[in-house]
Amino acid sequence: MADEPQPIRVLLVEDNDVFRQALILLLELQDGIEVVAAIPDGTAAVNAYREHRPDVVVMDFRLPGMDGVETTLALVDEYPEVAVVCLTASASPRELDALMAAGAIDHPAVGRGIAYLVAAQGADGFWNEPRYTATGFPRVFYLRYHGYAKYFPVWAMARYRNLKRANSPSVAYGM
Repeated sequence: MADEPQPIRVLLVEDNDVFRQALILLLELQDGIEVVAAIPDGTAAVNAYREHRPDVVVMDFRLPGMDGVETTLALVDEYPEVAVVCLTASASPRELDALMAAGAIDHPAVGRGIAYLVAAQGADGFWNEPRYTATGFPRVFYLRYHGYAKYFPVWAMARYRNLKRANSPSVAYGM
């Protein structure tokens, strides 16, 4: 009789308690997935990885203290074989930059993000961002930060071009 396949062992890193519990339930409903730890911050995630050595880390980008990118970089420095799946509720050039900073230049999400930025650039050279782009107080005030429409997309595309030209997972200097 063949050995039973081992479950995929997942370390979940998410600071929102409700979302973390929902992800645990969803992941554990899947055959062959075991959540070995669910952690709310980056520092604890590094320690949990050392303890559990999961097959994959499911990581939120925005974490208190050490964010998802810093946590991923810390894990990659210590464990180059680590597999990290990043989660984020937002989709902006800043998250694209974060993926590239973490060494994911060849990840399909980076390619799709760059393709979107190229296609979405307006005739005026900017990217239309009709939504509020920064934290405010609902029904009191909202913020629109001009950097989302003008600078962040250019910076993300410059980093992508430079990484591809250098054929390296990290930028030697500048963007």
